[in-house]
Amino acid sequence: QELLMNCDKKTYIKDIDFYTSWCKYATKDYYNGAMLGNLVFDFDSDYLIYAWNDCVKLWEHFRDININDGIYCYFSGAKGFHLEIDYRLFNTEPLYNLADIYKLLAQDIIKELNLTTADIKIYEKRRLWRYPNTINSKTGLYCIQINWNQLQQEAEYILELSKNSQHTFFNSKLGVNKSFNKWFNMFRYKVISNVYKSVILDNNYST
Repeated sequence: QELLMNCDKKTYIKDIDFYTSWCKYATKDYYNGAMLGNLVFDFDSDYLIYAWNDCVKLWEHFRDININDGIYCYFSGAKGFHLEIDYRLFNTEPLYNLADIYKLLAQDIIKELNLTTADIKIYEKRRLWRYPNTINSKTGLYCIQINWNQLQQEAEYILELSKNSQHTFFNSKLGVNKSFNKWFNMFRYKVISNVYKSVILDNNYST
């Protein structure tokens, strides 16, 4: 997305239903190569207020632990919201099992906060992500980035905003947050441990 934001939009980006991946790939092997990308959450419901409530709840959780910068929120233009946590806060290297780490981490926080509209299926290597300021063909509304104050408004306000494209913002001066990095690594090591146990079991069955 950073590359697309800096390029000539007309060259690459379509106005309607345009998607990118939620991560960057270290190689052209998109299925097996290492990945680097924001920690993403997707909230979706036929009743927008439910998705809104979960998005607010999660953002409040991060604010409560002093994660105030590097959080990006988007209204999808239809039934939900996306919340992204900038990867530079906790991880700066491409990882082969990033999607698995994010899924395990998300499952933990979704359970802790009871986020009933969160979609756990998004944690895949090839999952597409709707691009900001492009139109959602289901509604004719734009997928827009919104800040914390805008998210606090009623749904009608956000829907009105999404009738037009909006300003996008990206924090270019972020560093690693030690507590967030520690939290991320806890799940990273869990995934590594699970892979290691699986290899041990496979070897035991094959001997």
